[in-house]
Order: sequence, then structure tokens, then C-alpha cells
Amino acid sequence: HKARLKNGRNNKQLNEVVAVKVQHVGIEPVMRADLQALDWVTRLIAWSEPEYNFEPIMTEWRNEAIKELDFCREHENVNIVAKGLNDKSDFNVWVPTTVDQLQPAKEMMVLEYAKNSVKVTDVETLKKYNVNFDVLLEDITKAFAHQMFHIGVFSGDPHPGNILYANGKLALIDYGQVKRLTDDERMKLAKGTLLVQAAIKVDPKMNPNINPKIHQRAMQSVVKHSKEIGMNTKYNYDETIYNMSTVYMGRMDFRWFYPDNFLQWADKMQDKDPMGDISEFD
Repeated sequence: HKARLKNGRNNKQLNEVVAVKVQHVGIEPVMRADLQALDWVTRLIAWSEPEYNFEPIMTEWRNEAIKELDFCREHENVNIVAKGLNDKSDFNVWVPTTVDQLQPAKEMMVLEYAKNSVKVTDVETLKKYNVNFDVLLEDITKAFAHQMFHIGVFSGDPHPGNILYANGKLALIDYGQVKRLTDDERMKLAKGTLLVQAAIKVDPKMNPNINPKIHQRAMQSVVKHSKEIGMNTKYNYDETIYNMSTVYMGRMDFRWFYPDNFLQWADKMQDKDPMGDISEFD
């Protein structure tokens, strides 16, 4: 909801416009019931079709999704990310913070209002603002990479409604659903990403004239690290581990999958060497 503050705050003007986020009445029991139903369906599928056991994914999602109902937690998340992004001069990004003197409640919180905001998918309006789409995409990539690799708290719900363009800047909102990474997890993710990027540069798909031995060494480095952090498949074929790593931490575009699309690629992976239990992934 859009509202105005009766009194100013800090150096802000009187009657400042703010956003008031209010939880729908009765949503918690509905959400818990839905999650329980989905859990039951997931278990039923796993029992009838063991190769489609999504219970670890459901467990992860159920445990995280319910946290979105606690706005006090979101208040903390928003301010952690804002502190890490808003003062970065090399990032053209803004995260609306909470209004400090108005303490959040579990069902309500007050934040800065993103005036004149536009969804990043509203191409026609962005063109009217003369937005450089290459720069905007780079801003989005940098902002999320900084959240993952530096801050250790990043949005788990990055749909277009939460990624806006406001007053010449990328504006990121809604941190009810986040994922937190420990320092050790951030380092492992960073190492895996760097190894994958190095391997892709010497992959025959990108450079058909590359020396096979160079690619083989790069591939083995990726496979070794991925296995060390818990990535596994039914047979643990090196080729499967490498392909999964390059897709999930590197490339997911048409050129990389050609002549398949992503779903066809995933089906082939699943048929040849099914993905292991993700609950073991560190």
C-alpha cells in the first residue's frame, strides 16, 4: 500500500511517501495447508516413480517458503542487502530500505517507496526513458553476483515484479524469500564458478580447434571440485558432472545446448545418469 509519513525522518521531507507491506489476513494457515498437500503429492510420486523423487527439493522449498510470512525477518534481510549495495559507487542499483523509526511486525512493515518505477520487462516504457538495455542487464548481473559472492544474502524470488527501474537506477525489492550463504559456501561457489568459466573458454563447443588435452585438464578440475562440494549422480560419470556444472554455473543458452533445448538436454542427462540426492549437496 502507498502511504505518507505524518512526520519526517532524519533529513527526509515531511509527508514522505512510503510503501506499507501488509500480510493478507489468514494467509499463513492456507500456505501451510498448501505446502503440506504438495509434500504429500511429492511423496506419492516418489513412491510410485522412484526416479522422480523430488522430496529433497520439496523439503528445501517448504522450509524456506514459510519464512516469507515473517516480515521481521524480511526487515533484517532488506537492510543487510541494502547496506551491501546502496553505497557501492560502481553499482547503479538501489534497494529501498525500511523506515527505521517504525518497527516491523510479523504481518506488516514500512519501506521507502520506489517512485516512477517500471518493471524490467516493460520494454516500451524503458525505451521512452532511453534505457541502455546492455547496461541494465549488466547492472542486474553485478547486483545479484555481489549479493551471492560478497554479501552472502540474495533474493530467492527474482521475478520481474521485484526487479524494477526507478529514477535512473536498477531497484531491487522484496527480500521475504532469500537464501543465506556462509563464508565457506560463498568461497566454494566462487571457486566453482571460476573453474567453470575457465573450462568453457577451452571447451570444443566454443573453440573447435582447442587442444583436447587442455580441455581435459580444465574439465577434470571442474569435476573434482563439483564432487568435493557434493554434486553427485547415480553413476557419477565425469561427463555428466561436467555438463551439469557448466550449465548450472555457466551457460544455459541455445548455442550451448544445440541441437537440443534445455528440456531435451535435461531428459538426456536424466536417462543416461540421473541426478543424485541434492540433500547431500554442500
